Amino acid sequence: MLFRLLAVLVAVSCIPAGEAIPYRLLIGDFLNHAIVIRERDGTISWSQPTPGTVFDGEALANGNILYCENGGGKGTIKEVTRDHQVVFSHDIPGECQSVQRLADGKTLASDPGSKRLIEIDAKGEIAKTVTLNSGGKGTHLITRIARKQSDGGYLVGQVADQAIVGYKADGTEERRIPMKSQAHIARRLANGNLLIATGNGKSVVEIDPAGATVWTFATTDFPAGTNPEWTVDAQRLDNGNTLIINWLGHGKHGKGISLLEVTPDKQVVWTLGESRTVFFAQILAEKP
Repeated sequence: MLFRLLAVLVAVSCIPAGEAIPYRLLIGDFLNHAIVIRERDGTISWSQPTPGTVFDGEALANGNILYCENGGGKGTIKEVTRDHQVVFSHDIPGECQSVQRLADGKTLASDPGSKRLIEIDAKGEIAKTVTLNSGGKGTHLITRIARKQSDGGYLVGQVADQAIVGYKADGTEERRIPMKSQAHIARRLANGNLLIATGNGKSVVEIDPAGATVWTFATTDFPAGTNPEWTVDAQRLDNGNTLIINWLGHGKHGKGISLLEVTPDKQVVWTLGESRTVFFAQILAEKP
């Protein structure tokens, strides 16, 4: 236990503080193999080392952190407390690139090597599977982020197919949106539109239910010095602005802007660089 505590303290101290921004953030640091809580002033108040890369995660209502990590030929879903105790774990052969805690307490995860989504109960048993209609081969490029919807269906970024695919609750394919890029995630907005991060398309698009594009943030809209590589997420904030994550992988680590908030008319509110390869981020409430 003492060794684990010392390892965590070292991990926190070795991650540099950075720029001040308006939010507390949970960040998945892909290259540095850690999940961190970054305070508004840039200090790191919490860090969870991971043995390999992290693609997805979230802070839960109970204060725990749910995430998926990859290493040693497998993906592992973990839920950890703030004192780093593992309270839930499930292994997936190959990789896991997506995880979501559902309203009924189950956990949705991707199992790309088997071309499926799985819902896992609290005992670690697979309660439901959804077979993905994918022409991709292998494991790494089958999926990125999958999210269950309020109607019981699913939206999946299927990168090998260069499409966002919607599935009904029973697993049948309902909609396929060709993207011409390895799109990572589609988030359904309150107005019914989809906000899509296009991956190596290096852009964000919002489309209406008919498929018409109603808003874009193109590669040319990024501010100077961004060095766009992969737009891996886009989140519409309560203030109407959009939070965009630019993953600086493939040799671009530390050479651009990882996070930025933009207004509907594409004005940049703030940016975040730092020496992190941000793959996911969640805005957190202020400390109580």
